[in-house]
Amino acid sequence: MANSSLDTVCRFVSESGDRPLTARVLDLAKQCLVDWFAVSLAACPDAAPSAARQLMRSWATQGRAMSLYGDVGAAGPMALVNATLSHSLDYDAMHFASAFHATGSTPAR
Repeated sequence: MANSSLDTVCRFVSESGDRPLTARVLDLAKQCLVDWFAVSLAACPDAAPSAARQLMRSWATQGRAMSLYGDVGAAGPMALVNATLSHSLDYDAMHFASAFHATGSTPAR
């Protein structure tokens, strides 16, 4: 049996090209992209993404995907490096009282 929530999300995403986006949505998307890129670049010298980079380099994967360091390899490892970069200095989802950084969405039930 298929997961109806997952089906709904997948359908929404796959059909998004057929819907015009409002100026507000486009502006917010641009702001998010600039934020992601700036935070990621600032994190390049940080220890965590540097360690992820070294590990992914040791795997010597083949592919055309690129990390923000400029390394090229398979999509999965490069995505992991970029994700580590983008979350290393990103504290927008930080709950400082508990030192919890909830970067992934957590569904309420």
